[in-house]
Amino acid sequence: MSFPTAVFSDMSLTALTVEQEAQTLTVAFADGLAAALPLDSLRRACPCVMCRGGHELMGVPIDPEIFLEAPTRSRRIRAIAPMGTYAIQITWEDGHNTGLYRVDNLRAWAEFLSARSSTR
Repeated sequence: MSFPTAVFSDMSLTALTVEQEAQTLTVAFADGLAAALPLDSLRRACPCVMCRGGHELMGVPIDPEIFLEAPTRSRRIRAIAPMGTYAIQITWEDGHNTGLYRVDNLRAWAEFLSARSSTR
């Protein structure tokens, strides 16, 4: 399942592809950087206030090591929608959709995974 990304052209995000069977969301950028982010890790990294544990934790960066952890369960994405030019909103199988995943965070996580895979 692919989603349009034209609205993000200024942020260099060029593709979003959900692979439900592989349990990944692949993000691709104009400079060639691409990474498959595990769906379970993405769900556990939800940036909404409820998932983060309260307003006081909203500024604390999400540890990218979460993307190296083994999945705890299977996840499904029902929809992805652009939020302005800076983020995407993912609607998960349980209906949760209040987290806005910023494009700069998606890129940082992709860079982290790319760096980890190149050192192996």
